[in-house]
This record gives sequence, structure tokens and C-alpha cells, in this order.
Amino acid sequence: TGWARLGRILILVGELNRAEELYNLLLEQATNEKDKADYLNRLGKIKNEQGKYQEAKDFYKRSLAIQKQICSANDPTIASVLN
Repeated sequence: TGWARLGRILILVGELNRAEELYNLLLEQATNEKDKADYLNRLGKIKNEQGKYQEAKDFYKRSLAIQKQICSANDPTIASVLN
């Protein structure tokens, strides 16, 4: 969605707190597992950029768990989350 794209831009320009607020809101409103996994992954990226590595790891793990449920084992999306 346009909101998710805005979140990516906010991350790129260093507006991490604003991006985090946006992705938390999008996560609450997500209607499917794919979107939830994507938003969790983005929140992990934000926490990583903030130096909050344990929180980042937790978000990445949650995203990966969803991806493993909805994707095939060789789906490149899983590799992206693992990276």
C-alpha cells in the first residue's frame, strides 16, 4: 500500500520513530498474514537501525515464523528475512 511505501521512505531518510509508529499501526490493521510478516520484518529493520538488536531479533523471528507457514521452503522471501 501507499502507507507501507511511506514507511520505507521514512526508514531511508532516518525518520525511524515515525516509521515505527506507522508500521505498528499497519500491523494492528493487517488483514492477512503476508502483510503481518512484512510489517514485522520492517519493524525488525527499524529496531536494528536503532541499535536495539534483541528487539530486532524478536521481530525478525515473528516474521520468519509467519513466512514459514505461508511460503514454500525455497521461497526467496524466507531468505530475505533470514538475511
